[in-house]
Formats: sequence, C-alpha cells, structure tokens
Amino acid sequence: MNYLRFVMLLLIFVIILSSCTNNTSINIPMIEVIDKNEYGIDQASRYCGYKTAFQDEYSYHPDYTTGRSLYRTNNDTGATYKISKSKDKFGHTQVMGEYTYSLTYEDFYGAQKKGLAKVNINGSDETTILSDYIIKDFVTTEKKLYFTTGSSIFSYDYGDESVVNLISAETDHIAVVCDNIYYSVASGYKSTDIYCYSVNTSDVKECITGLNAVCWIVDGENVYYQEYNCDEESQLTPSLRRIKLNGEDDTELYHYSDFMTSSFNILEDKIFIL
Repeated sequence: MNYLRFVMLLLIFVIILSSCTNNTSINIPMIEVIDKNEYGIDQASRYCGYKTAFQDEYSYHPDYTTGRSLYRTNNDTGATYKISKSKDKFGHTQVMGEYTYSLTYEDFYGAQKKGLAKVNINGSDETTILSDYIIKDFVTTEKKLYFTTGSSIFSYDYGDESVVNLISAETDHIAVVCDNIYYSVASGYKSTDIYCYSVNTSDVKECITGLNAVCWIVDGENVYYQEYNCDEESQLTPSLRRIKLNGEDDTELYHYSDFMTSSFNILEDKIFIL
C-alpha cells in the first residue's frame, strides 16, 4: 500500500514538473549533419525544406507544420521556444549576432510582405527593416546586410540604416564571401550562370555558366548546389553537388530521395541537410 502511494505521488510530481517547462512542442524535422568533405552518403527520411539558420548550438526556423512564427531550437537538447510575436508565415531566415532576419508572407499562399522581419534571438525585440523593398534574397555579414530585389543588388548598414544601390543585375540568388558578391542569373531552362561582383572595385566577372542548380551556396572556393533534375529516369532524385568557382571538379556529395522536401545549409565544416 505504501509502495502504491509512493508511485502515485511520484507520478503527480512528474506531471507538475512537466507542466512548468517553457518548451513548446512542435514538429521538428530530422536534421542530418555530414562533413562537407565527404561524399556518397545515402539520403534518409526528411521533412519540410524551409530555410533554417544556424548559430552556435541553436537553429532558427518557422513552425515546420504551418510555416508560421519563428522558433529557436537547441540542437543538442531539442528544447524549442517561440521568439516571434508575429503569426505571419516566415520564409528564408538568417541570423547575425543577436538578431534573426527573415522574409515574411501574409499566409502560406499569400503575397510576400515588404522588408525583413528583424527578431531578437531571445524574443525581446521585433521590428521590420527595409520596408520600402520587396526582397527576393539577402545575405547577412558582420559588416553589412546585402539584398536583391531581382533587378538590383543593395547593401544595408546595420548602424545608420543607410541603403546603397551597388549594381543593377537581374538575379534570383546572392551569396557573399569576403568582399565579393556572387549572384545567379537564369539563362534558360535548367541553366544558371553565376557572376562575381567586387564590393571594393565594382568589377564584375563571370564564374560558372550553365549550372544545373535549384539553389546554391558559395563556401570558400567552392559552390555547393542542389541539382535541378526532373528527368523520368532520375525518379525525381537530384543530388547535392560541389563544384569549384572556376567550373572544375563537379562532384556528387549527397543523393536526395525526395526532390520537393529537402534543403541544405552550411556552418563551418558541416553541411546541415533538412
């Protein structure tokens, strides 16, 4: 009898303790981490391909079920906290220092909102910046934020909030390495050309032409890209590939099992595949 009372008291204590936690339960997708110098790894089951930002041991992402609001997850413990007050749909997200920056939408099928949602990583502050622009893509760096509207590439100063039009260029995606801005131009079906713009000299040079890429990231002297492959014989299973900026050594690193629901990001020497 005493043993039964002890078990009941212990169960009540566990229930009370669990009700006091700040963790928010949402559907967190599996994240596979591989060394970016390895290749030939098979794909396992994956979930939504929302853009996820990584900093230290944390990831920043919208709700993986609804795409709404912004969350912070400890990648070691899985503890997840909502940090945004907005219930908008959050898209592409990046983190720099104490703030995240995200594209936002009215709802899942709604129009993109102007500017970027700027949210403190602990949820203490939330505002909108660059509200005069519909931003197609952006990159955060320690010095400045760079963004494209699809027809021009701009720089934004965190301190004085000044905006400078750097170059007029039809582009859908940008990447920044040191003082170079890499941008892609669609040159036809399943074909992308990547150019390099020097912030210091304003010179433009062509890097890679005819890249068969859905999305890409520049890391050092390499471009990592998700192959655009919808041929019937491929069964909609493209690859994550790596190619040098000079167009050499195009190598398969990873084979996706689901074309529509996978994305990737790079942090230091690791590739995060979602």
